[in-house]
Amino acid sequence: ESIGIYSVSLQARLYREVWVARSAIRANTNLRDAELTLERRDVIHNQREPIWSGEPDPSYRIKEPLAAGAVLLKRAVQKRPVVFRGKHYSATLSDGLLSVSARLEVLEDGAPGQIVKARNPLSRKELHAKVTDEGTLEIPF
Repeated sequence: ESIGIYSVSLQARLYREVWVARSAIRANTNLRDAELTLERRDVIHNQREPIWSGEPDPSYRIKEPLAAGAVLLKRAVQKRPVVFRGKHYSATLSDGLLSVSARLEVLEDGAPGQIVKARNPLSRKELHAKVTDEGTLEIPF
């Protein structure tokens, strides 16, 4: 037997340890050098974007400025580039025993593991190459 329809207001909170800027942080700051602290915060309210959950690592940088007290979001962190736009780097194309090397001009900054646009300076042909480490590219076959 139905007694009636009632409205109930609820409030939920989900607390997590998150990285928070202790002071204002400029763009392109090395993540390890940034003044960050772990704080327990409610992550349900006002957090529509994923939160950075990694550890401060020198291979990452903060790509956009953060205000003091701001939570570190995933979009604000990126791997530190090791190849830079406009510079020439060594690239290899390998397939089994066949290996070809060339110098390519990189058309965009890239971190290890990323695919970047590159150009052959002789033919001016553009192609994509994978950044393997500092100064080395791999051309997929």
